[in-house]
Amino acid sequence: MKTYLFHKISDDYSDSWTVSNTFFREFIKKKVESGITFISESEVSKKHICNDENIALLHFDDGYTLNRKSYDYLIQLKIPFTVFIVAGLMGDWNRWDFSKELPVFSLMDVNEIKEMNSVENVTIASHTMSHTSLVTLEERRVFTELKRSKDVLENLLEQEVKYISYPYGDYNQISLENSKKAGYSRAYVVELRNSVKQGLELFGMVRDEIREN
Repeated sequence: MKTYLFHKISDDYSDSWTVSNTFFREFIKKKVESGITFISESEVSKKHICNDENIALLHFDDGYTLNRKSYDYLIQLKIPFTVFIVAGLMGDWNRWDFSKELPVFSLMDVNEIKEMNSVENVTIASHTMSHTSLVTLEERRVFTELKRSKDVLENLLEQEVKYISYPYGDYNQISLENSKKAGYSRAYVVELRNSVKQGLELFGMVRDEIREN
């Protein structure tokens, strides 16, 4: 099983984490034409994870509002996808980029998130509370970032939130262990930068970060 990750989709701005609308739609079209079937998080089974190369998940980290046209495009095609929300910054902006002097982009607010969650085949998941790299925090704060974001989203959506992705793809054994302890079913990284202990494999699931350039 493959998992494809996007951050921002826009024709008005370009950086390493942004692809154009044309690139995105062509990417989806080519995958579908090649025989890839996109499934939702709830449809993932051990068989899919281990063996099926024709099955894929589609992820969007951060919950940018500028991706709404792309979300609507996927909904029209009935292609499942997951949006990972920074639970402490709903309706705010990408504050984690402030020190890098990068442009400001708005994040989905509570009403937009609830609306998306009501759509069939759309999954809302956690991207922690503040988008802080978990490997820079002491263990107690790691658990708080993981558990509190889960609780906030569950209270908002009135349903269980089972999945999380780590900001920047950063993780260590403390992150993996505390994701399990916080009650998640799966956690996602970008690449395996560190080893994953036996029994924690579902908390270090690898994704392919898609870039245009």
